[in-house]
Amino acid sequence: MFENEALQGAASSPVFSPDAQSAAFLQMEKNGYESDRNRVVYVPNLSSERTSSRTRLVETRTGQDGWDLSPGSVAFSPDGSMLLLVVEEKGNDILFKVDLTVSLTNSLSHPEPLTGSGAVSDVRPLKVGSKELFISSSSLIDNSLYTILDPDHPADARIISSNSRNGISFGLSSEQISEIWFQGAGDYQVHALVTKPSNFSENQQYPLAYMIHGGPQSAWTNSWSTRWNPAVFAEQGYIVICPNPTGSTGYGQGFVDGITESWGGLPYDDLVKGFDYIKEQMPYVDTDNAVALGASYGGYMMNWFQGHPLGRAFKALVCHDGVFSMANQISSDEQYFPNHDLGGPYWTSRDIWERWNPARFTGNWSTPMLVIHNELDYRLPISEGLAMFNVLQERGIDSQFLTFSDENHW
Repeated sequence: MFENEALQGAASSPVFSPDAQSAAFLQMEKNGYESDRNRVVYVPNLSSERTSSRTRLVETRTGQDGWDLSPGSVAFSPDGSMLLLVVEEKGNDILFKVDLTVSLTNSLSHPEPLTGSGAVSDVRPLKVGSKELFISSSSLIDNSLYTILDPDHPADARIISSNSRNGISFGLSSEQISEIWFQGAGDYQVHALVTKPSNFSENQQYPLAYMIHGGPQSAWTNSWSTRWNPAVFAEQGYIVICPNPTGSTGYGQGFVDGITESWGGLPYDDLVKGFDYIKEQMPYVDTDNAVALGASYGGYMMNWFQGHPLGRAFKALVCHDGVFSMANQISSDEQYFPNHDLGGPYWTSRDIWERWNPARFTGNWSTPMLVIHNELDYRLPISEGLAMFNVLQERGIDSQFLTFSDENHW
């Protein structure tokens, strides 16, 4: 129904204005790339028969001075005068507003943030006839936070409920959460979130849990999770550090695209730099007693660690539903994903697929490892986990294999 020649990628998040006369949605520029930047498309007049007037892009320029983030969702404000965007930015999921009366006439305008730290999960009108918004969010210590916010006065937002009483019900506090930035492999800084035990003391040392996210185009954020929850590890006595290396989202599209054809390249180098930073700058972290953990692409990185020097820095590795053999991604349920990231299908880009293949380096494997792989995983079939475990056993490396017969990739 709505076409724009400049945008050929996936469209998502369609919404109608309160008066049903306008619409908005998100769309990517590139076809076949699931992690391209979402552009905001506004349809000001649904009844117009002129194709040229049907769609207008709310300007979010890329470049050094541009707004280079990727919205995850879009909604109209209660009065239809602005668009509300939930956007990942530097480890947080922020609510932004786009004033339609300004953005459609001023190409230099950027979306304006309405919230700060934490992760907004949903936003709804508070009531009919009011500009106020009802916002659901979470953080690394709080699983459900509810706030009322007026977009014209975001500084006056009112917290009306916290399911965990700001973490107190879980024995957690905001003092446990911090962040670090360290020099990456290139001319850029890498961000990481830090979670400390609730009984943390600077006079003591704590073992390190170095957690690598999946995706790979994804990121650790200041949000609650019932899957990989840093607080669970921290409360067992670990300092949990969750880095967002090259390929991570929320730091601009160039940073996301940097992992293309470089799965074990820049991200690995960033993670080496991160480990060195922790060792040199965080004296309360015992890097001689460290474990690394990861799922999906994070599991790939565990296998890449095994074959490369950083793997020797850890007492143990944990690989959950990870990649062992790049060629076996041909059996995945999502083919456009490796085809984009690895420069094309296996038969046209075999050199790139093989360059970043963890199975090439199994002769270097020596670190104890827990392999977790589920029988209903169709993203990376269970044969990947079985292959890892076979290698570990044949090489005489301390290892265990855990599977759940009724669980999938997640």
